[in-house]
Amino acid sequence: MTKTSLLASVFCLVATAAVAAKPSYTYTKITIPGFGVYPTAINSTGTVLGNYYDTTFTEHGYIYQNGTITTFDPPGSVGTTPAGISTNGEIVGSYLDQNYTQHGFTLKISKTGVKTFTSVDYAGSPTFAFTGIDNAGLLFGNASGPDNAQLLVTYAKKTFTTLISTNNPTLYHVSSKGNLSGAYAIYPAGQPYPNLAAFVEVAGAQTAITLPNAVNSIAYGINNSGTAVGYSATASNAQTGFVFVNGKVSVVIAPGSVNSYLTGINDSGASVGVAFDAKNNETSYVYAKGKFTPISVPGGTNTGAFAISNSGQIIGTYTDTNGQEVFLATPVK
Repeated sequence: MTKTSLLASVFCLVATAAVAAKPSYTYTKITIPGFGVYPTAINSTGTVLGNYYDTTFTEHGYIYQNGTITTFDPPGSVGTTPAGISTNGEIVGSYLDQNYTQHGFTLKISKTGVKTFTSVDYAGSPTFAFTGIDNAGLLFGNASGPDNAQLLVTYAKKTFTTLISTNNPTLYHVSSKGNLSGAYAIYPAGQPYPNLAAFVEVAGAQTAITLPNAVNSIAYGINNSGTAVGYSATASNAQTGFVFVNGKVSVVIAPGSVNSYLTGINDSGASVGVAFDAKNNETSYVYAKGKFTPISVPGGTNTGAFAISNSGQIIGTYTDTNGQEVFLATPVK
């Protein structure tokens, strides 16, 4: 990373010395036949939402709850992409129909296992996808507007409301109280492809996050207090994590890493992230109160942590002799 003067409103935290003692976790392996298995989200009850591909390269959804795996697909789907889950277990996402047209869906699973799907489309848009849900039942999604520009919309009581209509926004995370984090598309003059610029929306106010020397940035996670985490990349693709709180940015670099970034945060301010060394080995960590704690799955390598719940449970992927696996790490109290 090139070191230059930072903007007055930005301070740089390069953490290299503070590495906490390894905490105690129990690790649960979530095994689903197929490949490309990923966790998407974890709610406050410990339910894990994710996706996987079967041998025909078809994408499916799954939830993991109390040791039980339930797979799901909307009727007529040839590809299911889960996106978010609320505390009460309502699931949102998107699916492809037999004509490979994308639709949004909601899913409720009863205590007896009955799955109730609702398919949702945005009028006039060739495709639609739900991308998140908060605990009040407000749904968020991406649709196409005039001139095929991407819109960020909300959905409640069968009514859509446009939330962001400029710069082709992509939503990456919704906190349980409806705070948003994501990225805008910015098109530099003469460049045929866009750069990404991180943004947050807290209590209805949208804020673009300015990061020093960054040509690309994404806010991957946000909590209920409005603290956001993510990554930024320079023109040479040097990648660092960041924490955005009270209008200020802290640049976070994992010890011994060449590239690193933060992927999720809980309401106590504990974050998870991923780091790569000079040999491109992938490791993960918890970052809290200025300290880094490694996440180490027994027998696993190339660990990628994606999210952390308010109880401290962590979801992610790792590699073992069977290939890529999903883990759930639960703190031992």
